[in-house]
Amino acid sequence: MSKLSRRRTRSSRCRRVYKGSYTGLFKHLFDFVAPNSLAGKPVVVGATGGGHRHGLVVEHQLRPLFGFFSAMTVPTSVYASDHEFQDGEPSDATVAQRIELAGTQLATLLLSRFVVRKSESATNRASAA
Repeated sequence: MSKLSRRRTRSSRCRRVYKGSYTGLFKHLFDFVAPNSLAGKPVVVGATGGGHRHGLVVEHQLRPLFGFFSAMTVPTSVYASDHEFQDGEPSDATVAQRIELAGTQLATLLLSRFVVRKSESATNRASAA
């Protein structure tokens, strides 16, 4: 796994699933988030739960939540159940691959935003001269 996928960033939001959705405390936190505060921010959505029956929570609960805030969610989401981890690390190859893919997509999105901003800055300086 790459160092990027191991590193926690403000752009990744993975939460524990409770009764098929995110927890009340997680929802309560987002009640205090201004609707435009995540607009255009890159996000990887993911969750863990006790079993695979909660696997769609990422697509049916978390992705729409971040869509409401106009965040830029990467195409790959990650869901894993408890038995797919050992000592805090993914022990299932498929889960590790999805984490790696989501991390790569996030890195690509972040780099492209950086290049665009740098290009815009150079254009603005050239226009001012």
